[in-house]
Amino acid sequence: MKKLLLFILLLPGLACAYTLEVVQGISVYSVNNEKVSSGPYELIKGQNQIAIRFDGKLREQGQKEHFQSRPYLLTFTAKADLHLMMVSNRYKTVLAAEKQGQPIFHAESNAVHIEQILLPALSKSLPYADIAGLVSHYNEKNGLYFAAGHLEKLSSTQIAKQKTAEQSKVVAQLKYWYSKATAEEISAFEKWKKAQ
Repeated sequence: MKKLLLFILLLPGLACAYTLEVVQGISVYSVNNEKVSSGPYELIKGQNQIAIRFDGKLREQGQKEHFQSRPYLLTFTAKADLHLMMVSNRYKTVLAAEKQGQPIFHAESNAVHIEQILLPALSKSLPYADIAGLVSHYNEKNGLYFAAGHLEKLSSTQIAKQKTAEQSKVVAQLKYWYSKATAEEISAFEKWKKAQ
C-alpha cells in the first residue's frame, strides 16, 4: 500500500521531466542555471537553458583533428526527450560555423527550435574556467530568471525586487536559526562574527 501511494505521488513529477542526451565530446556545464557535473540531465517541460561545449575529435581529410569549441548557451522549449549532436563531424565545417557565430549543435529531431549564442567571456586569462558562473552572470546581466518552468525576462525594477526577496530569505533563515541556538552556540557565533 505504501509503495503504491509513493508511486502515485511521484507519477506527476515523472510525467513533466524530460531527459537530455548528448553525443560523446559534448560536455554539459549547467541546466537551467544550475551547475551539473554528470548525466543524466533532466529538463523541465517548457523553456530550458543549457551551457555546453564540444571537446573532441572531428574528421579532417581522413585524419582526426582535435577541436574545442567555446561554450554555447542554448535555449529551447522541451516537449520530449532531447538528443544533441554536432551539426557536422567535419573539422572545417564546425570551425567555420563557430568563427561566424553560427550554431554548431542541433537536435536529433528537428521538431525543436534551439536558440544558440556564444557565451561571452569575462576575462582574457582563463576566460572559460567557470562556465556555470558565466551563465549566472549572463542571466543576471540580461535580466533572465527561471520561474515555473519558463525563462522570464525581468525589468530592472523586477530584478531589484528579486534580489531583495532573496536577501530577505537569508535574513529570515538567520533569524530562525539564531532563535533556535543555545547560549553557547550564540556566544560561539558572536566570536566568529567578530573574527570576520
